[in-house]
Amino acid sequence: MAFLKQIEPGAGIVGIWKLEESSEILAKNFRFTEREKREFAKIKIEKRKREYLAVRKLVEQLLSVKCEIFYGNQGNPQIKNHKSYLSVSHSAQLLTVFISSEKVGIDTEVTSRDTEKIKSRFLSENELDQTEKSGDPKLTRIVYWSAKEAIFKCALKSNIEFKSQIEIQPFQLQQKGEFYGTMKTEKIEKNFRLQYILLENNIIVYCVED
Repeated sequence: MAFLKQIEPGAGIVGIWKLEESSEILAKNFRFTEREKREFAKIKIEKRKREYLAVRKLVEQLLSVKCEIFYGNQGNPQIKNHKSYLSVSHSAQLLTVFISSEKVGIDTEVTSRDTEKIKSRFLSENELDQTEKSGDPKLTRIVYWSAKEAIFKCALKSNIEFKSQIEIQPFQLQQKGEFYGTMKTEKIEKNFRLQYILLENNIIVYCVED
């Protein structure tokens, strides 16, 4: 089993799966529904096959029940015949899910990702200043990016401008912790509580509406 970690942040369950098994191994004890058989047969890329199976095995592990996952009109993952909200993310090494009775968002990135060339596209002037003054600007930028991705997923709003419409409040970066963010558009203003953990050269950020 590649199940790595379970976190219970108070608003639901975060599950972390290490992507180290082949799709052939993952499929051996996977209980395919007819719909899943058809979907899986259409996937040709090995990486996508592993992710397809791993996310379903991870959700089943966390909920202790066989679940089917489908995607809504906005591309958001949903659990069939289940009241919980679901958010999914993956990096090259890890797959993560956040399951909750509330709307949630999660994002996972490798800490080696280089955001230097694109930082001005997703960070405001204040955020650029905050990250540059941090003890580790490169890692802090990645956390800000993941936070904005998690907020975007949680809010379920399209055409959101990361730089001008999602703002991250300053915080002291540690191995794990909590911070806050805000989404502002002409019609809405929402606050979000975010939590994060550094794990195996990855940053995982997850959030709920505050």
